[in-house]
Amino acid sequence: MVTTNKRIFVHKKEVAKAYLAGLIDGDGSIFICQSNREKYAKQFILRAKVVTIDYDSVRFIQERFGGNVSKDKTLYCIFWHCNNAKVLISKIEKYLILKKEQAKLALRIKETSSSSNENLFQEMRKLNLDKSRFLANPPMQQRLFWAYLAGLIDSDGCISIKHYQSENKFLHLKVTQKNRYLLDVIKAKIGYGKIYQTRDWFNLEWTNVNANRILRKIEKWLINKQEKSRIALKFFKNKNLAVQETNRRKSHNLR
Repeated sequence: MVTTNKRIFVHKKEVAKAYLAGLIDGDGSIFICQSNREKYAKQFILRAKVVTIDYDSVRFIQERFGGNVSKDKTLYCIFWHCNNAKVLISKIEKYLILKKEQAKLALRIKETSSSSNENLFQEMRKLNLDKSRFLANPPMQQRLFWAYLAGLIDSDGCISIKHYQSENKFLHLKVTQKNRYLLDVIKAKIGYGKIYQTRDWFNLEWTNVNANRILRKIEKWLINKQEKSRIALKFFKNKNLAVQETNRRKSHNLR
């Protein structure tokens, strides 16, 4: 039994769905498995899963959305299959961005094996292999978008305090993805941020004031990176107080 001292915010239903959508767009997957057992007709099984190193995220999801949990070394996996996967996907489909098309295909699968399921299986494979697909900017309430972004940052984000030159430290926040369009959507919704590429990966980053502004919006929804967010916000506040004190002293010396 894993215990934790983390404070997990009691999410309201729609906020929890938006958070899980962000988590699945980051560390999750929606796919169709093909079963070729002898003596049985070909079957296609719908699955959804999230893989993470953080037990608190898994516990939060399972308490609100069910699912089976397994552990492999340091990784936790929570997964749903068949009708349970379909029910879950129907709840979060409207909040998904990166995997919205996969969700739409998943909701079309039928319980009995059929040629239509085989077509869906092939379409799903193509979608999951395509990392450069254009993504639409779906409408989403601002509060639910911040919950979605918290899930995405809990999975594919990084909160850090970096050094510039000698001892000049600054707050840094970024999201890393293989699909550039997802980062374009996030940037468009927020209104600011810098996108750059490192090899096959794209990064959307914010620093100092902008990073602080975003963390203040999403901090209460974070689970995996909640403690890092708290430390980062405290660092930025203390840094600002120190700058204000330095400026006050300079102003006083000029009098």
